[in-house]
Amino acid sequence: SLDAKIVEQAMKDGHPGVRENGLMLSEKYPELIPQLTERTNDSSARVALQATLSLGEFSSAQVVHALASVLEKHGQNPWFRIAVLSSEAGTSLSLLGLLFNRGVFFKDAKEESTLFVQDFSHIIGARNREGEIGGLLKMLTDADIKKEQGLQLAGLRGLASGIEKSGNKIKAEPVLREALKNIA
Repeated sequence: SLDAKIVEQAMKDGHPGVRENGLMLSEKYPELIPQLTERTNDSSARVALQATLSLGEFSSAQVVHALASVLEKHGQNPWFRIAVLSSEAGTSLSLLGLLFNRGVFFKDAKEESTLFVQDFSHIIGARNREGEIGGLLKMLTDADIKKEQGLQLAGLRGLASGIEKSGNKIKAEPVLREALKNIA
């Protein structure tokens, strides 16, 4: 008899433990994504972290925007970075592109943003999906990113370790060749 309305009530409960469990249950109800997004700003860090993890169960553009906001607010916390990276939406090139375009998370190339780019790039390399490596390299060669050599190096370091983990079997796509030429 569990339904979205009951889960939504749990997500708004006064006790953080009830809200946290409500968030876990919300993963079966895509119509609750707006409420999940709200909970990423919860006063309880555990509830906000669980909201981030639960958002990762979905992959819409709305979720990508919410995860970008989580990184902008909680990016200094490694648990939140891992929570974002644990999801498909959190390791999408659209998320990284959004973060680069907004400029908030990568402002002044802080340590947390450098670590995020390295971990993100490692996942892209290890996953080794067609088009992703070339797309990532293209982003890393963008004029604004080139100014932040620390970010670019972190991305290349992560990508290299991920590709090594995948068995070094990448396809020489034209986009990949062009991006590597730009980096050189």
